This record gives sequence, C-alpha cells and structure tokens, in this order.
Amino acid sequence: MCPLYVESIVWYDECMLRYANRSIFSLSETSPSSDAWYTDTVPNYEEFVPVIEKTTKAIISQAARTTARGHFASTYANYTSIHRVYNFAMCTPDIDEVECKNCLLIASKKLSTYYNESKGVTSFLPSCQLGYDTAINQMTHVPLTPDQAQAPGQPPSPAPTVTFEVYECSSTNGNYTNGSAYQHNLNRLFSSLSTKTSTRRFYNTTTGNFPSKVYAIYQCREDLGLDICSECTKEATKKITQLCPFYSEAIVWYDECMLRYANRSIFSLSETNPSRASWYDGIVSNYDKFGPLVEKTMNNMVTEASSVTSRGHFANTYADWTLIDRMYCFAMCTRDIDEFGCKNCLSTERRKRSSSHIVVAISVPLILVVLLLSSAGFCVYRHKRKNPSPDEEIVGVESLQFNFKTIRDATDNFSEHNKLGQGGFGSVYKGKLRDGQEIAVKRLSTCSGQGSTEFKTEILLAAKLQHNNLVKLLGFCLHGEEKLLVYELLPNASLDKVLFGQNEHPSLDWEIRFKILLGTARGLLYLHEDSRLKIIHRDLKPSNILLDEYMNPKISDFGLARLVGREQMHVDTSKVAGTYGYMAPEYALTGRFSLMSDVYSFWSNSFGGSKWSHV
Repeated sequence: MCPLYVESIVWYDECMLRYANRSIFSLSETSPSSDAWYTDTVPNYEEFVPVIEKTTKAIISQAARTTARGHFASTYANYTSIHRVYNFAMCTPDIDEVECKNCLLIASKKLSTYYNESKGVTSFLPSCQLGYDTAINQMTHVPLTPDQAQAPGQPPSPAPTVTFEVYECSSTNGNYTNGSAYQHNLNRLFSSLSTKTSTRRFYNTTTGNFPSKVYAIYQCREDLGLDICSECTKEATKKITQLCPFYSEAIVWYDECMLRYANRSIFSLSETNPSRASWYDGIVSNYDKFGPLVEKTMNNMVTEASSVTSRGHFANTYADWTLIDRMYCFAMCTRDIDEFGCKNCLSTERRKRSSSHIVVAISVPLILVVLLLSSAGFCVYRHKRKNPSPDEEIVGVESLQFNFKTIRDATDNFSEHNKLGQGGFGSVYKGKLRDGQEIAVKRLSTCSGQGSTEFKTEILLAAKLQHNNLVKLLGFCLHGEEKLLVYELLPNASLDKVLFGQNEHPSLDWEIRFKILLGTARGLLYLHEDSRLKIIHRDLKPSNILLDEYMNPKISDFGLARLVGREQMHVDTSKVAGTYGYMAPEYALTGRFSLMSDVYSFWSNSFGGSKWSHV
C-alpha cells in the first residue's frame, strides 16, 4: 500500500501498525487521521444523540486514566427499549493522561459529525481511536481464550449481528373480529406476558376456551439479559397486532426475541413454515477458505444446539478463516421440542449460501436466529476496512422494506388504470397506502437493464440523501423475482413529459424554467459538495427530473450513481451506461467520468428540443 515511503500507518478494526524514520514514541499526534463508517443511518436518531454524547464523554475520561489495560475503555448503553450503542476509546500506552484525553476529544468532534448519518463510526488517529457502533450485539457465551478474557466489570466484546423486524400473518384457520372473545383473550394473554419475561427467556401459555382459545409462545436469545428480553417481548406484543390485525395466527421476529400466537395448539411441534432468509449483500473475502470452514462450523453448531442444556437448544461460537476475518455463528430452537425435532429443523432450514453471499436461514417458530429466524443457525463475518467502498456496503435499510401485499393492494394489483408510465426498466404505478399517502411504485421487469447492483445502489444512496431537490425514497420490496421501489408521488410527473408529452401540463414560462434549472442545480450541488457522500449521478436527463405540485424539481433514479472519494477527480470504467444525448463526450468515448460529466448533462437538460435514447 505504501511502497518506498519512509513513514506510514495502517489501521484495522483489531490493530494499528506504524513506522517512521523519526522518533514517534511518547508523542501525542492527531494527524494523519481517517474515519470508517456505515453509510446507513442510525435508527431513532432523537433518542440516540443524548445517549451517545453522554457515553462518549464518560468513556473519554475513563480511557484517559492509565490502568492495567493501558488507555482503554469500552461500554454500552440502551437508547431505546431494543436499540443499543457500543463505544470504545483507546490511546497508545506511551502517552500521558492529558495527551490521551486531548487526542480523544479531537476524535469525538470528528465522530459527532456522523451522528445523524451513520449507525457506526470509528475515528482513527495516530495516538488514539474512538468509535461507536449500533449494528452489533453481544454474544456473552462465546468461548474465549485466556488472552481474550474480559476484565472484571467490563462488558463482553461485541459480536456482529443484524437488526430486523420481520413478521408473518396467517388466516389459514380464519380471522377474528373486533370485540370478539378471541380478541379479548389475545389482549389478556399479552398483558400477562409482562410478568413472565422478567424471569424467563421462554414461555408458552394459553388463555380462554375453545373455540376462542389463544395459544402463545415467546422466546428470547439465551445470550441476552432478561431486561433486554422483557423489553423486546413488550415491543413484540405491541407490534404484532398492528402488523397482523385480526389474523388468528401470527409470528414476529426481532433480533432479540420471537413472539407467536395461534388459535390452534403450537406447543411441542417442530414446524418449519413459514420461513424467511436475511443476508448481507457484501462479498465474502477468501471464499475458498470460508466455504469449508462455515460448512464445518454449522454442522458442529447444529449438533451442539440440538442437545438440551441449561440454555435449552442454544449454541454459539466463532471461527477465523483468515488472520483478520472472523465469522460468528449461533443456532437456537424453541425449548418445547425434543432433540430430534430441533436437529431436523436446523438441518432442513440450515444456512443457504452462494459464492457471494452469507445467508441466514430462518424457518418458523422453532428457532430464533438473529434475523428472522425461527429455525436454523447463522454466520456473519466482520472486518472493518478504512473507508469501505459502496460495493461492499451491507444492506442496512430493513426499516424501509415494504410487504409485497401492501404494495399490491396500494396499486390495485398493478392495474393498468394506475400505470403512470413504462420504460426499458419496467413500469411505474400510482398507488395509495392505507393511511392515505399517495406513492409511485417503480416495478422493475425481470429483463430490465437495471439489475441487482443498480437496484441495491439506488436503495443505499437514495435512502440516505435528504434534500428538497432530490426525490424521496419511501421504501422498497423484494419478493421472489419482484424488485419494487416506492417513492413519494409527484403530481406533475417528469420534466420529460412536460417537454415532450402529449398531455396538458402547466406552461413553461421563463420564470418556471428558471425555477426548474435553479432547483436542479441545487440538487446537483448537494450531491457533489454538500452531502457527506460525494456522488456522481451519471444519468441526469429530463425523465429523471420529477416535478411537484409547485413545479419544484427533484432529481431521481440513482441506479447508475457512483460514490467517489472527497478528493477524487475522476473515475474510469469499461462499462459506459446512461443516455448518449445527455452524456459528456469524454465519458461516452473513453469511459472517464467526473463531476463535470453531471454538469454537462445538466447543461444538456436546459430544455433542448430533442429526446434522446438510452444505452
């Protein structure tokens, strides 16, 4: 990385190495510096900020003091009933307390700029490091070697996991009605659960008599505290009837717990339906080593979890497949099934994988694996790199995911009278959600030129960009072969239709033209300069400029957009994509694009007379 340099520094998640041709000992230095961050935002931002500010201040004071562990401190704090933030701070042991504190204070100022944009950041300086992460969870029973043992009173080292809320509603055995005996029994049962979750991680019970009898099971992860179990179950009982109103059977999975109810007996049954899968979309490094190791590890996990212990059907572990890559696994079944039923469930829905994904399988109520599992086990790996590229970014926008049925109902099953337009990518439909909000749904065709990469890029970028002149992404849906993007509905459609369409639109006098040009320029400036992410759109054209009711422009369609480094001048690609008529000549001819490529496209959009073709 730094050939022939006389001074260099490299940071990893686990270590730092530095060399120089001058003395660097006992010096408190804060330059050079670098940050590594997730590009997805922190959930519940308003509750998060006061907590992170308080814990960061406390951890800086603690780390500045010299202890047996040197200048090091770690802690965690809950900022909602089911969300937790982990912090750590450290300085090199060769600087004093004042120098350590000053270094960490500088790092904290850098960190604070990310609070509203990232769920996890580490700030790296030569003499100190400071970080927080909301995307990890503890696995307190992971076996530790002697040199990994925690100091007394310190929280255990966190292991990576995934946060989610997934549910399944079933009307196979009918629905219940408002005010019915079944609804009354369900409410009574949920109220009684609060007295159980403070003392146990698994519980099954019934309320009422046939035909209005309700059966219910909750189970929490065995490696989490009872306080977290109680809060998660409380949240689940509140949400499940909102997510599945009047359904006689339903299940909801959280990272920490699972809750299920039905109008039939569900106790001591090994069931593998419904099932779900959730995964990171990043590519596994060193797959040749990873594949055999994960196969072996999961086989061992299935065997271990199938056996009944004091923790029920639960097992977790980790394994390294390179010097710097580690995967964490756990498997869990509900406590009310036997060893054979547990092993069969885990074996049936065990992890599914490919050369490019780590997938977590989940199958019904038998298991509760940190995703939406109800069955199965899971493995994830984590290796923070400095400035991760967008192509490696994990999918962290679960809160934006729509249920396919919700979108289908909103668009009247994608009816023709709701179709707003059609292009090479697929069709756009008008829809209305149950709360009355109007939406625009882009339904990508299976033969669309916009593939999985573009779909992912649009979700990851559009979900994180907030500006009056950028279209707002409300969510997305993946359902079998269906790929759907849900946007705010803009009543005046696109600039393309205003300029070239047959329908009646407000006349474009010079005042409106100037308004559209100015708003588009503001949106482009935000992408290029004012956003923390420096973004080149690459496909700016009239059909990608949408107009609201007041003819304010909003830039849309980020499927071809590219993240670039803050100081990066240009990017070269062998795959030219976009629309030739609006494409900068150097990009079309050589594959080199830059901020100026977008500026050229913006100039070409200045209400020229011809409509160009897409490539």
